[in-house]
This record gives sequence, structure tokens and C-alpha cells, in this order.
Amino acid sequence: MKIKIAWLEEAKEMETSSKTVLGILKELKINPEIVLVSVNNEIVPDDSPIKENDYVEILKVVSGG
Repeated sequence: MKIKIAWLEEAKEMETSSKTVLGILKELKINPEIVLVSVNNEIVPDDSPIKENDYVEILKVVSGG
């Protein structure tokens, strides 16, 4: 299936067989503990399903003090 994905200031279409957010992160070799994921402009948990043509945005979590 095709999805639209944005990560590190780059947006592109991606072909994937993953069915969940966690599957996408594993496919892209991104540690799920350092990012938040938005699907269609809504922050979702890692086990959320992904559908054809979804817009997935991966946001790096930054902490500081």
C-alpha cells in the first residue's frame, strides 16, 4: 500500500506492507522511544493501524532543561 510520510523535513510517498505505526517505524529503522507519530494530523499510539493513502508524520521528541 502507498502512504505519504514526513520525516526529518522530507516528505515523500512510500510503498509499505506494514499495517501499523510500529511496523512503519521498524521498516524505517527508527527507535519508537524517540519519536511521536501523527497519522492524518492526529498523534497516535504505536499500535495504531495504517491505511492506504494515510499521511504519517514522524516527529522527533526533544527534551531539555
